Amino acid sequence: MDRNGQRLDNVISLDLKLQGLISSKLKNIDQFNLTWSEFELKESQEFLRELKELSTIQSIGSSTRIEGSKLQDDEIKTLIDNLDINKLKSRDEEEVSGYYEALDLIYENHENLFLSESYIKQLHAISLKYSSKDTRHRGDYKSLSNKVVAQYPDGSSRVVFDTTEPYLVAKEMTDLIDWSNERLSYSGIHSLMVIAVFVYEFLSIHPFQDGNGRLSRLLTNLLMMKSGYKFVQYISFEHVIEQRKKEYYQNLMEAQSQRFTRHPAKHGFASDVDINKVGTVRSASSANEEAEGFHVNCAAREDLGMWMVYFLDCVENLISKLKTKLHTNDDHCLDDSGVNLSSTQKQIYTLISTNKSSKVEDLMKVFPEITRPTIKYSLSRLVELGLISRHGRGRGTWYQTAKAY
Repeated sequence: MDRNGQRLDNVISLDLKLQGLISSKLKNIDQFNLTWSEFELKESQEFLRELKELSTIQSIGSSTRIEGSKLQDDEIKTLIDNLDINKLKSRDEEEVSGYYEALDLIYENHENLFLSESYIKQLHAISLKYSSKDTRHRGDYKSLSNKVVAQYPDGSSRVVFDTTEPYLVAKEMTDLIDWSNERLSYSGIHSLMVIAVFVYEFLSIHPFQDGNGRLSRLLTNLLMMKSGYKFVQYISFEHVIEQRKKEYYQNLMEAQSQRFTRHPAKHGFASDVDINKVGTVRSASSANEEAEGFHVNCAAREDLGMWMVYFLDCVENLISKLKTKLHTNDDHCLDDSGVNLSSTQKQIYTLISTNKSSKVEDLMKVFPEITRPTIKYSLSRLVELGLISRHGRGRGTWYQTAKAY
């Protein structure tokens, strides 16, 4: 394994104090994912379609707004519903149209897309397909340096951290892609941890002249879906990132503080940047900066611990938001442990929880519109799930909650 591969293996090794926290988050996410797979098979296609459409609009809006777009979700929905590429009026509309096409490709063809240089370049070209100012460089690695710059509301700017020089990009991207594919196929490392490292490294390299942030979020969706986390298409990851944008940049900056050692004052973390005062963060190209090399500092270890915690926390946010949407659906909902319940089962469970105990006759009086067989089936289902317990026999049988809902 080359030096970059060894470095990426090192950054995935966590401090003991974070191992328990990250392990807990991974367990929670995987437990929900197992339940979601069952739920997706039972849920109506109409409901799933509505969730996916809403998620798509939010993802497009959030990902492009993070990069400075001004279009709101309602404007984006109108644009997508009436899309005519020959009538795009602004750069914002061009970027939205490109992101929509790339995201739709991932949703519909993720099983046939692979993490490779050619597919990454193809997704980049698609995401900037309608951006007139990006014609010359879309789909090609950068030819100029592109520092990541924090833009302040007063008009001033500050370099947050430098990125890989153009002549090193191809080698570093090859190393990253090879490492990621190898580790994603190796069961000893959790796929979400590999994806978190991939996103960090991709953003640190910043391989394209522009559009790297948007592409990183497209690739996050692709890698999560290919790793089996298909619920991500029904709730917007990009929207969570937009809501937590300050933490996003702060954790990236802190993780990158030891990545470059060439010139400590020029490369790596800008420790005096106040993230709370930053408006937007962009790439800034410079034709004048000399393309110098850098080496990995093996003594000053990169620490991705808090970046991984942030990344997994965002995935847990997704799950929480998706549960909320499912709870409001008329047909089904999930309880806090991810158990799939029909609305009837939820009503019966809620009543039993309130009354402490109930018989079938009690439930029939409260829910006259529900047939006796349906009530008995729902009670059996709740007992089977361990949410309620059965006591007594025959007509004297009564039920009470087994655990809090």
